[in-house]
Amino acid sequence: MDHARVWNPTTITAIIDRRLSSTQVLLVQTDQGRGFLKAMGNPEGPHALASDLVGTMLAKWFGLSTFEFAVIDVPEPSVLEIPFRDGGMAEPGPAFITRAVLGQNWSGGPRELKRLVNPEDLSALIVFDSWVKNRDRYFVEAEGRVRFNYDNVFLSFEGEVKGRCRVLAMDHTHCFTGGRGELTAKNLSAISSQDDCVYGYFPEFEPFVSREQIRHAAKKLRSFTSDDSMSIVNRVPREWDVGSPVRDAWAKFIHERSQYVSRTIEETLYPQRQFDFMKEEP
Repeated sequence: MDHARVWNPTTITAIIDRRLSSTQVLLVQTDQGRGFLKAMGNPEGPHALASDLVGTMLAKWFGLSTFEFAVIDVPEPSVLEIPFRDGGMAEPGPAFITRAVLGQNWSGGPRELKRLVNPEDLSALIVFDSWVKNRDRYFVEAEGRVRFNYDNVFLSFEGEVKGRCRVLAMDHTHCFTGGRGELTAKNLSAISSQDDCVYGYFPEFEPFVSREQIRHAAKKLRSFTSDDSMSIVNRVPREWDVGSPVRDAWAKFIHERSQYVSRTIEETLYPQRQFDFMKEEP
């Protein structure tokens, strides 16, 4: 679903619904159809928008199916009021928006996964989540507590034959900092790019994950360059409070993490090496 360059809404015409989420997502009507809007002034702050935009662009670079997305301008509240559930108001300025598509969140069972047209993306999603340290899909904490969020696995029916669906990489607001808070040069520099934590590996994914697909995804990740990283980070709007020192530290972390995960993820997931034993002749 690589339509991000085609879908480019410019005007929000109505508020349809408000969703209970950390960023107070708004379902809106635009001049190019419905979309899910994350605006400035949300309870998570502008860095949540920056993380979601960068994460989605990285997923797109990685070859994962994503929602069509754009940055859209929210006008002054006097022109268009966008209230949050907590009583706050969206602030004017650039906002992150994804196109609403026909589909549903994953229930957590294997039945829907058997209907995927892109089951190989489950392997790639594990590599991707491990790359960007996405704690908000599936992650086992150091003390053994499991964090999981089925709602962050979206199954799209749009454009697929009846009974089939496509898994989309979505919602990257809690990536990169590993739970350390805002995107700051200090926080990003303090996070090790060389840890072997695996993210995004739901137990239900296991029958659909293969070593060959993990290896293929790691090879793709190995081709990610420092220029790729800086180019993506530099597309974050200045209004989202990500200054030059943060951009430099962020781009550096993303690139270093890509190279480490690409080298280690296969052995981390499959620690027992395979040996070829020669059969002795009698």
